[in-house]
Amino acid sequence: MSDPLPETAVCIGCGYSLRGLSELVCPECGRAFIPGERTTFKEDGGRLSWRRWACEPRAWHLISAPLLTVAYLCCSTKPGGLLGVLDLWALLIIPAGMLLLLILGIDYAARVVAITADRRRASLDKAKQQHAHWLRWFVLPVCVAVLISAVISLWPMRIRFHLSLKAFEDAAYSVQSGKDPGELPRQIGSYRVIDVRLTQPGDVFFLTGYSGLDRVGFLYRPDDQKSGGAYIRLAPCWYAVMY
Repeated sequence: MSDPLPETAVCIGCGYSLRGLSELVCPECGRAFIPGERTTFKEDGGRLSWRRWACEPRAWHLISAPLLTVAYLCCSTKPGGLLGVLDLWALLIIPAGMLLLLILGIDYAARVVAITADRRRASLDKAKQQHAHWLRWFVLPVCVAVLISAVISLWPMRIRFHLSLKAFEDAAYSVQSGKDPGELPRQIGSYRVIDVRLTQPGDVFFLTGYSGLDRVGFLYRPDDQKSGGAYIRLAPCWYAVMY
């Protein structure tokens, strides 16, 4: 070695002492290092190297990103989304979820930049590449893609509603036939309905919750006139009232 290593030099990957080695590769984990570049190894009490980011996303990515995605998808199956499900708690949970997603994105980008800058040193590694670890790079992008698609198209609510459409149609027809809305079951399909009422001649509104101070739910409108703003068309004559 033309450049001597510090006495306290250890491997970034496993902490193995690098002094006195005949090769510029850690015998414990196979990670290469370059004596003249102090960022390629670690010193006890020294600053952490940016190269520690040059690795695949860690386990907390694999846990937090899918959990965040599943939580949002579950909440977005009801009209009003998170505000309709969590009410005032959503004022705390929504910013916390957005902050976590931002942290995940920054951490992911930092790893991409680091692994690109570390490519020359990594080419000298003798450690066997574990191909399964590369699948970790797909977890966050897939979760983000699913979240974006759910926000734009509202497909979680559309799927859940279509699975319950027959039950809602039967309830709407019975109300139009003169049945007292109060006699309807509170569980219609997969939705818990708080109240059912005729809003206009022929229109039947199924209240499923509240988004702040606004009522949200499903509206049956026989004339199937398009409505803007808070009304999202789910099926012929059926709308989700979002706020």
